[in-house]
Amino acid sequence: MFDAYKPSGKFGAMLIPLVLLGVVIAVAAAYAYHLILEWIPLIYVNFLATLFFGIGLGMFGAWIVTISHTRNRMIAIGLGILLALSALSAKYYFQHQTFCDQVFELSKDEVS
Repeated sequence: MFDAYKPSGKFGAMLIPLVLLGVVIAVAAAYAYHLILEWIPLIYVNFLATLFFGIGLGMFGAWIVTISHTRNRMIAIGLGILLALSALSAKYYFQHQTFCDQVFELSKDEVS
């Protein structure tokens, strides 16, 4: 009866620079997220920070897809996965660096 909308599968030229900008912003947000979790030990604040961090990354990915005129679902899903993995791996890296610094400080105190 009615024709259903079918995406064309095209994407704009601004997709690549916006994806690179998105990864940089996701890493910066992961650093801020790590600092919030490190400095504020309250479980409810940590829950809200995690919630807002995930929603913010999702909204930022949706904004990139909208601005770059991406009409390809697999590219949009790949962008979301890329942003999530880059932010998560950056957060784990910052957490690892903090742990290594704490271990170094403890071992330095034991030696002296």
